[in-house]
Amino acid sequence: MSTYREQDREDRKLAAQLKTDAKIADSQARIAERRAIGEQRRLDQAAAAEQARRDRQIKRDNRADRWAALRSWAAAHYLDLMFVPIIVVPGILSWVAMAVYGSEVFGPTGWLLPMFSEAAAWAFAAANTLTRRRRPGAPTWHLVTGVWVFSAVQALLNFIHGFAGDKGRLDYGAVMAAVAISGVLAHQLITAGPRMTKAERADAQIRQAAAKRELAVRKAATRTAVAELDETGQARLVYRPGTVTLRRRIARRSVLVEAVVPARPIPVPDLGETLADAAARYLDSDEATGIRNTLGTAQTPALEDVDGAGDDERGTRFRDLLKRIGPGARDERFEQFLDQVRRAVDAGDLPAQPSRKQVRDLLGCRTQVAGAVRRAFLDDDGDDVPVAA
Repeated sequence: MSTYREQDREDRKLAAQLKTDAKIADSQARIAERRAIGEQRRLDQAAAAEQARRDRQIKRDNRADRWAALRSWAAAHYLDLMFVPIIVVPGILSWVAMAVYGSEVFGPTGWLLPMFSEAAAWAFAAANTLTRRRRPGAPTWHLVTGVWVFSAVQALLNFIHGFAGDKGRLDYGAVMAAVAISGVLAHQLITAGPRMTKAERADAQIRQAAAKRELAVRKAATRTAVAELDETGQARLVYRPGTVTLRRRIARRSVLVEAVVPARPIPVPDLGETLADAAARYLDSDEATGIRNTLGTAQTPALEDVDGAGDDERGTRFRDLLKRIGPGARDERFEQFLDQVRRAVDAGDLPAQPSRKQVRDLLGCRTQVAGAVRRAFLDDDGDDVPVAA
């Protein structure tokens, strides 16, 4: 009996413990859930704050970029911005005046009158400006004509409004007409005026004159051209080639006539220089070397006379040089030049067989003297192999 009661008590005690543990577990689960929800809410708030901060930074960057672009545009168009009041204010005044005048004449629908009187002139003005900028060289005379015609209509309507009203006066009409067209005219003077320098305008005029003359020549050539027919009946114009000019005739069509182009002047060579070069080449030849070896004791003319000779005397001096030069008779300056070449070859500044140009650059003398010194140096060394200068 006692055993049953103890067992029952133990069972109730165990059930109570299990119930308590279940409550504790449930409470801990709810606490953990609330913590997870709170942590997630905190993370969401942090992410939202970070995204809001990024959005604000992007807006600030975009706003800064727009302001920078606006400042750059204003800096590039500050002259145009100076004329904005001159263009906008007259446009607003004339628009309001025409709207009031239209309501008096046509009733409520008369408020649309500026859409004709003011907008027409501005439409032609804008079209003229855009065409000049986007298609340079395109014809715009029709747009300019539209600007003038509708500006005149605009001025006339404003003049009538100011002159014929209840308080109409002549000065009112004149002022309203001048204000009405001043904005359009200022806009055209600023945006549609010439944008070329004086030199560019001169070049453009020359190109235009050349194109006009070419067109006139082509028209005259077309009038005298003959036609070539093929077997299908197709015709092809055949022109006569040649050098022609356009002859204009009074009260008659222009015709093409043969033209003679002045010949270019023939360049006349410097005969003295040519003869000097020929003499220098001859001095470097094997034939001149043989002549020098044969003469032996002939007197060599002083190099000062040859090097300082004028252009008119150079030919005569070198002919004498060809006759009298020889390795056995050299003046003091020639020997100095020869020693200078030997020292340069020994020092390695010149090759063993220097060219005439190398000798001339070293001595700073004329080409003819350098050739004679080079040949003497090669003869003294026993080397008669010709070397290209």
